Amino acid sequence: MKGELKIRIIPTNAPYLLPLFLSKFAEQFPGLKIIVQELTTAAIQSSLKKRTIDLGILATPLEDGELEEYELYK
Repeated sequence: MKGELKIRIIPTNAPYLLPLFLSKFAEQFPGLKIIVQELTTAAIQSSLKKRTIDLGILATPLEDGELEEYELYK
C-alpha cells in the first residue's frame, strides 16, 4: 500500500487510542504516509462528507445518515 492516509481524531481520544495502533500500522505499511490531525467532531464530519480525509475517529453515535459508523471499543 502506498500513498497518503489522512486520519482525523477528536482530541479527547487521540492520546489514548493512537499509541495503541499507529506505530505498528506505520511499520506494516512503510510506503504509506500517515497524516493525523486532531479536530472537532463537526469538522471531522464535514471533512468526511467532502471526502477530504480518509477516516475519522470520534465519539458515536453520530446519527448522521450520510456517514457509516463502526464501533472501535466500549
